[in-house]
Amino acid sequence: MAYAIITGGGKIGYYLSRSLINNDYEVLLLEKEASSYRRLSSDLGDVVMQGDACDPLTLKNAGIERADLVVAATGDDADNLVTCQMAAHVFDRQRIIARVNDPGNEDLFEKLGVRERIS
Repeated sequence: MAYAIITGGGKIGYYLSRSLINNDYEVLLLEKEASSYRRLSSDLGDVVMQGDACDPLTLKNAGIERADLVVAATGDDADNLVTCQMAAHVFDRQRIIARVNDPGNEDLFEKLGVRERIS
């Protein structure tokens, strides 16, 4: 079973998590905000973890070292970029997808090696 970590529990992160769960992925949804975490965990259960994806210790505790897929889907491009860089360069993950909120940042993500992007 493939393991996916999704950062950001907004609409995109939530629906992507549900979709992957329904397609037999093991999923961990990482959400920073306490109120969002409580709402998400009451719906999705123990696949939700509270923490900041920009913190390498949080990513390690989320099991990033065994993740087949990392999706940075927060509403903040800087957070998504940091998460992608850590996944690639600290934890040597190969399959990384980033949400790019501001189309003007697309080139920056490209230059920093984030090949799979959703804008």
